[in-house]
Amino acid sequence: MRSSVLAPWLVGALTIGVSLSISSAVYAQDEGVSPSEGEGDAAKPAEGGDADTAGAPKKEDEEKLGGWGVGGKEGDGNFKPHGKTGKLKELEDDQEERRIVDATPANLGRPGNSWVDVVIAPGGSIIVPIQVGGPTEVAPGASFVLGTTYRAWDKWEFGIRFGVSSSATNGPRQALLVGSRDPDSFKQIATGNLEVSLRPFFKLTPSTVVPVGLALVLPTAMGDMFADPDSRVELARWNVNQSASAMRGWEDKALFEPHRFAIVPSVGAIYQRPMGSGVAAGTLVLEGRTKLEIMALTGGKDPSIDPSAQNVQGDVKDVAVNWLLGGSAGFAMLDGLVTPSLKAWFVYASPTSTFGSIEASGAQLVVEPGVATSVPFGASGNLRFQGRLSGILPLGGPLGSGNQATPAGIAGLRVAAGLSF
Repeated sequence: MRSSVLAPWLVGALTIGVSLSISSAVYAQDEGVSPSEGEGDAAKPAEGGDADTAGAPKKEDEEKLGGWGVGGKEGDGNFKPHGKTGKLKELEDDQEERRIVDATPANLGRPGNSWVDVVIAPGGSIIVPIQVGGPTEVAPGASFVLGTTYRAWDKWEFGIRFGVSSSATNGPRQALLVGSRDPDSFKQIATGNLEVSLRPFFKLTPSTVVPVGLALVLPTAMGDMFADPDSRVELARWNVNQSASAMRGWEDKALFEPHRFAIVPSVGAIYQRPMGSGVAAGTLVLEGRTKLEIMALTGGKDPSIDPSAQNVQGDVKDVAVNWLLGGSAGFAMLDGLVTPSLKAWFVYASPTSTFGSIEASGAQLVVEPGVATSVPFGASGNLRFQGRLSGILPLGGPLGSGNQATPAGIAGLRVAAGLSF
């Protein structure tokens, strides 16, 4: 009877003891210590400590819990702001946008270009020193410059230009008899000079490029101001080239000076910056340039042969110069489909020929407002049509109000078209 009563209690005690042993082993395994070590730590204080802190957590546990006796650190949660906000965020975005814009490389376009540049003068007048007594009328006149350039290795640009012009001119002299031929009235076609050029492009920054050029102008232009009386066609061709140079605002005087070989050094700067957004987005294009046309005499008639029957001596300069300083500003929109722009240049031309006190020279300011377009076509889009329409307007000076006591003035309408490839 006694053994039957103790048996269940003994079984129960054994069951509880086994359960506690298993629980202690599992707990010790989770904490990385053996059950015996856990029992030792609970039974005695740690080395160097006292009994009051024997139950304190270890240092690494204390950091997890936020300190002994202090609650643990609360997490930031899912709504913690990341990065800068508010004004700092706007400043950061602006700085990043400026960095991207400043790093945007200048777009020099396709490497190859071929074009025809036409300038038309419906009317006007120029100074032809040998035609004394007043200005020489131009009505009408047209100048054609054909050119092509190719930029190799995105740096070295080789170019060639050639001019052909036509105009009807009428000097101040009148016909001696009614119905007879006007001795100063001409209508002729004349070729200009041939120019070959080389321009390397140097990148100062991703958005700023500096082209440095050198051109040689070969003397192929027709005409002579001091032509023989029986070769008046040469005077007419001289008038044609002088008209072409004048209606272009003396921008390329060396292209239209007969019997002149020219060396033309030049330097410029091109800066581009993307601006705006949406439909107002575009690229600001700023350009500056200067060049010096040094024109040396290569031939022509001796001015001592004076066809005017006057006791006035003519003179042809051995060397003449034409210095230009200018720039332009444009805003290319819709991938270059529309680009309004304004060009301006100041030019100083020394005389090539004089007759008495009359010469076509001096300082001249010219402005050229206009609009350009660039339209891609073809399957690859590598071909683009380039076009420009602008007005060449001299402000005062020899081309705007005459030279000395001889009033004159001429303006031009430019129409240019070409292909880039």
